[in-house]
Amino acid sequence: MRNHSGPRVSKRRLLAGVSEAIIRYGAPIWAEATDRQCCRRMLASVQRPLAQRVVCGFRSMSYSVAVLMARLIPHHLLIKEDARCHQRYFADPEASRAVIRREERAVTLEVWQREWHANASNPGASRYARWAHRLIPEVHSWMAQKRGEVDFHLAQILSGHGFFREFLHVCGFAPSPECPECTGSVESVVHVLFHCPRFAEVRRDLLEMGVDGSITEENLGQMLLKSSDSWIRIQEVACRITTVLQVRWREDEAALNTLANSTSAEATVNAEQMQDDPAAARRAARNRQARARRAQERVEQLGDVELASAFRQLYGPAASDATSSIPAAVPLLLEATATVDPTPVAAAVAVAEAATSSAAEAAPRVAPEVAPFSATTGMAPPSSPSSPNLSPRRRRQAQR
Repeated sequence: MRNHSGPRVSKRRLLAGVSEAIIRYGAPIWAEATDRQCCRRMLASVQRPLAQRVVCGFRSMSYSVAVLMARLIPHHLLIKEDARCHQRYFADPEASRAVIRREERAVTLEVWQREWHANASNPGASRYARWAHRLIPEVHSWMAQKRGEVDFHLAQILSGHGFFREFLHVCGFAPSPECPECTGSVESVVHVLFHCPRFAEVRRDLLEMGVDGSITEENLGQMLLKSSDSWIRIQEVACRITTVLQVRWREDEAALNTLANSTSAEATVNAEQMQDDPAAARRAARNRQARARRAQERVEQLGDVELASAFRQLYGPAASDATSSIPAAVPLLLEATATVDPTPVAAAVAVAEAATSSAAEAAPRVAPEVAPFSATTGMAPPSSPSSPNLSPRRRRQAQR
């Protein structure tokens, strides 16, 4: 069902009651199955969308918050209640069924109250669940009120799931959680209700800010249940504020879609131009190949720089004369260590050993002089005397 222009809340609750009656059929027989978490999850998966549609809330609303706002008792508690009533009916057939149901309903509400407190006090509970618990701390008082219905706008205020930039940013629909009018302030429920200057007139007219008995952040939940007049005023505030936020978000969304469409149109035009001009396509391909070749050359140069820096780190200033021999010793080092993956420090040691003599003299003794690898010295393991053929990359390094 749609959140706008759909059935009234009373009709939505009637449809949810039909589904509830079907689920509770024969409940005393299988009530013990609700002790299992898998069965509770199955029941919650059915009741959660029903409760969300009753209050016209966002689909991200949690199960515990949705059923409380919709004033729908959780299915697993109702099934347990039906089982207890069934047992008492058979134990005392002369007892009044209305009295038994009323007593067992009080027990159900007490269990629900403990679960509601436990969900809010859980360290892993979201800030939206804690906000809802702050506004509706008592389950019995909320279920007993008959002053009004929770609609699309009031549900956003009570749950925190609405067109607030803080929530939209969490869901990935807004680039920043900050309020567009208040620099450095997060656009949350509390901010738009009591602090944002955009809605100062709404607060003055409906919440009576600054007057004795006014609606504040601390007593919002109490004032909501105080009287029908307070309920209507808070509901009107929620309608005005969330409508403005929704319009603003629609405008931002349209601007982002326009920008994305323009970018995609430019890319399409460029592709069509390249198809119409084969010479331009060939130039673009050559440019891509040239960029890839230059990137490969930069990677190879970076390896030489790391080798020289490690060499200087080991031998200090005295290595300035020997660094000129690094290019001559690199082919010998690569041939000797082709089967291992030495660290830059181990490679610098091998180069230093090879640079002490000419390339011809160093060739037969570079391989046996590579020290074995250890965790303390950082040296590479000995390479095998018979090295395989050099890879193309190392062959290019040797030629340079």
